[in-house]
Parts: sequence; structure tokens; C-alpha cells
Amino acid sequence: MSRVHERVLVRLPTGKEYYYLPRELYSVAALTDEDGTIVEAATYDTYGKVTVYDDSAQPVDASPAGNPYYFTGRRLDLLPLAGGLKQVYHYRARAYDPGNGRFMQRDPFDYADGADLYEYVMSSPSLHSDAHGAAMSHQQCEEAARNAFNSNETGKKILAAIKADPKCSAPSLPTCSCCSSDGWGEFDPKGKSITLCENKLPTRGAAIEAAVHELVHAYDDCKGTNWSSCSDRACSEIRAIDLSGQCAIKGSYRQAHESYRQCVVKYATKSTEADPKCKPAQGTVESVYNKCFADKSPT
Repeated sequence: MSRVHERVLVRLPTGKEYYYLPRELYSVAALTDEDGTIVEAATYDTYGKVTVYDDSAQPVDASPAGNPYYFTGRRLDLLPLAGGLKQVYHYRARAYDPGNGRFMQRDPFDYADGADLYEYVMSSPSLHSDAHGAAMSHQQCEEAARNAFNSNETGKKILAAIKADPKCSAPSLPTCSCCSSDGWGEFDPKGKSITLCENKLPTRGAAIEAAVHELVHAYDDCKGTNWSSCSDRACSEIRAIDLSGQCAIKGSYRQAHESYRQCVVKYATKSTEADPKCKPAQGTVESVYNKCFADKSPT
């Protein structure tokens, strides 16, 4: 579970180490100690207001272990008010009030995503999350898709190479839609189409990277990638992450503590494991890494 603020194992202020148990949308269901004993649990209402329970299953006002992460893996603060404690989650660009089911600040993109500037995930909190508090609008996603195909140098080269091969079918401009899956985009080998997940993408830069990523898959498909082969799938994921720039210093995947290779291997493994028969995939990714990383075609 890499979405609880990118932690699975955490050392909390108590000095003890705990493990997160996830539920849907990467919300925290419970914390366990090193022995697997549950030390606290959490339940949520539809919009994320949390009830925390201690190791005796009794409701408490705050985490007994000092855990700060709950709904959709975001940090929770408890603000003392006259009527009790108010829950507020931090979604990077703005704060979220689960009691009202609304953001507490205006949408940083103003009216690009509709008339309601404080609405949380299109009022569908059971289906979607917004890790940055600034989920991309449909218009912004489409703009990023056009940029990836028409302005981004790597994207233009890949698309031109696909079009130049008479046995290949070039994908049309990516479709932007809301996705229930974890990824930021998808290439469909049967329909030769690309989808970008506008409700998952944090920035326009990330959307451009995602579109280029899927273009690499389209190119590899054109050159004969066998998607039922875990090795072929892993190879294409390595190339897509590398050529899209997602693990570059300022790429949308890169964490400060990671090397370039660590970043590529981590996300290539995760993407390859989208096919259940490829689990666990890290060994497969490592075995083809050098060969596939060296292949920069058609750039």
C-alpha cells in the first residue's frame, strides 16, 4: 500500500513501528504492531469522517498510537472547537472538511471543473479520491493530451514513428474520463486507444507524462509486444516510465529518497502486476531492466 502518504511501515511519535492495513481508496482500516496485533482500527462515513477505535474496540477521540493518516491516506488534524473536535484532512492544495463533505478553500482552477468551487470529487466519495485537492478538470486533461501529441518532443517523435509504419494503427487523441482503477492512464491494444484518468492525475505535467507513457505502449504494441508475456509487459513498462520522464528529477513519480532505477523498477513492477498472473513482478522487471532501459527507440 504505497498511497498512505507513501508509507506502509511507519514509526510514529511514540517511537514504535506499525503497519497500515488498507481498505478501498487507500483509507486506513487499522494499524498493527510487528506481531500483527491490531492496535487501533478506523471506520468512516461516506465522506470520510472517521471513528477511531482502540485495541479493545472502544471508540476514542484520537489515535492511541499517534497515527496521523486516515481517509484516502491523507493527514488528519483535530481542531478544538466549542462543540468538540473538528476533523480536517490535508489534501496538499487545500483542506477538506469530512463533516460537511466539502473542501474549505476554493478550487485553485476556479470554474474549470464546474460551478461548485468547493465540491469534493464530484460528490462521489465512494468512487474517487483527490490526493492533491486539485483534481484535473476535463478541459485541462484534454489540453494536456493535445500537448503530449502535438507539442511534447518525445510524444511527437513516437507518434510520427507509429504513423510511418504501414502495419501500425496510430492512436487518436487520448480520451479523458473518470476511472475507478488506480492508474493514471491506459492503452487498449485491441482498440488502439488511449485513456487518461482525469480524476487521478494531479497536474497537467503528470497528464502529459501519462499520455507519452501510453504512447510508448502504443509504439511497442506496433512493434510486436506480446501483452500476455510478463517479460514483454515489464519491458514496455520500463521503457514507458523512462521515455515519459516520470522518474526524472522533477518527474511525477520520483520520490526524493529514490534513485532513478529504484523509481523505474518500483512503478514498472506495480504496472506489470496489473496482470494478476505476473505477480510478483519485481524479479521479472529486474531481469529485463538493462536490456529494456537501453532501448530508447524511437526517440
